[in-house]
Amino acid sequence: MIFYVMLGALRGIVVATNKAVFTDHFPEPWTEPAFANMCLQAALAECVAFSFEQDVSRNVAGVAVVGLAVCILPGYAASRKIQEAAKRAEEDGSVSNGEESDEDEEESDAEGEGKA
Repeated sequence: MIFYVMLGALRGIVVATNKAVFTDHFPEPWTEPAFANMCLQAALAECVAFSFEQDVSRNVAGVAVVGLAVCILPGYAASRKIQEAAKRAEEDGSVSNGEESDEDEEESDAEGEGKA
């Protein structure tokens, strides 16, 4: 009985942490697709594990799990870089949107004078 209690408690911690990371990493327009992708990844992983359970030894399965787990850190680092670049581009775009700089106004005035 204690096994099931511990399994439930640990599974709850892992799932809650995973969902919190997905929610923090994917803001509102991308939250639903991110959760759909998370469910798809979990289902595919379970399908592959179930399919190869009888054909693959435990050592090979362990190496595969560790190999896939090692891929998480570079993928996360790349994702953070992309997210930071998008945030910087959004901040730069929000400053120039709505208000023209002095140079833009001078250029548009010069173009308007040249056409007249």
